[in-house]
Amino acid sequence: MAKGLQKQQAYQQALSLLGKSLLRRSKRRCELSEESGELVIYDLNPPAEDPTLDHVLHVSPKVVGWLDGEQINPLEARPLESMVWSEHTAVARAALQLLKRVDEPWARDAVESAQMMNDF
Repeated sequence: MAKGLQKQQAYQQALSLLGKSLLRRSKRRCELSEESGELVIYDLNPPAEDPTLDHVLHVSPKVVGWLDGEQINPLEARPLESMVWSEHTAVARAALQLLKRVDEPWARDAVESAQMMNDF
């Protein structure tokens, strides 16, 4: 069990080292909802892998809930429509993943457009 604890601690330390880069990239706003306030680091990949900016996000607790499977309010999810075009892989990938769960015509259109233009 000590080996697992060491691995978890090393992962957490690697995540914290990305903090400054995430703050600069996100401009202290949720990268998916554009909300300011409390932000957390969210890794789109399993914790077994080393975290990188290509799969780590700076998001609000509400968006963490969405990423973890909670119900998405379509009105609150509207910023995701433009986030699928982000230059940052993690942001675009997460926005697309979430939009696929929004049952609205605008969300379906955004998903279709993004999938035609990008290789996700």
